[in-house]
Amino acid sequence: MPTSTASDYSGRDAAIAINTYTTVLRRPRVPHELFATYWRDVHGPLCARIPGLGWYVQRHLDRERDAHLWPVVEGIGPFPDYEFDGGVEIGFSSAADQAAFDEACPILFADEQNMFAATVAYALPHGSTTFVDRGAEASPNGDDGLDRIELHLGASHGDAARFGERIAGLARALAAEGPVLKVRLHLPEPYDNAKPAPPAPNVDHAVPDERRLIAVLELAFGSPLERRTFYASNAFEAAS
Repeated sequence: MPTSTASDYSGRDAAIAINTYTTVLRRPRVPHELFATYWRDVHGPLCARIPGLGWYVQRHLDRERDAHLWPVVEGIGPFPDYEFDGGVEIGFSSAADQAAFDEACPILFADEQNMFAATVAYALPHGSTTFVDRGAEASPNGDDGLDRIELHLGASHGDAARFGERIAGLARALAAEGPVLKVRLHLPEPYDNAKPAPPAPNVDHAVPDERRLIAVLELAFGSPLERRTFYASNAFEAAS
């Protein structure tokens, strides 16, 4: 799909005023391909038909593969037992649209138990932020030929404001670099296990303390080679 370092399409995401970011884990005895097909072709169309929905993105991941997509940083380790099969972003143009969706979505949440072992919906009442997007393709679903990764980061403390400032600074620094074609930051509110979300029956919605306050960075590069070359650059060292 065409990209241009002279073009920035990030403004098209401004219509998403409110959203959620949800991590999903398939049921343990469900094969990956069956889960992915059901999520895409059954659960997805069901969600897309619910009133009020303005934005719906599925990101299918393969937790059986390790491609070293982000450099190891001294002093920062991976989340323990943080395995999942994808992420989903659901967005709305207004609070009224979100309310209409919430009222109509029990049928959607009832379907989750068929394939999902765990889903955790992090709330973004003020939306996410796209710092740069040089991809001309407006639809985020499907393969556009870009090398895309998602970086999940957790706070080592409970100060949400300080954590947000640090991650937003990283996002801005990455967005300023030419090889980075997209930077979209999801910085949700701290998750509250006392208010499990989404309210899907027979599906786990709890998180350990280290995943209560997280951030998700969507990044895109022209190719894996361009990504790895950027990681080896002084610009990346300065940004990170």
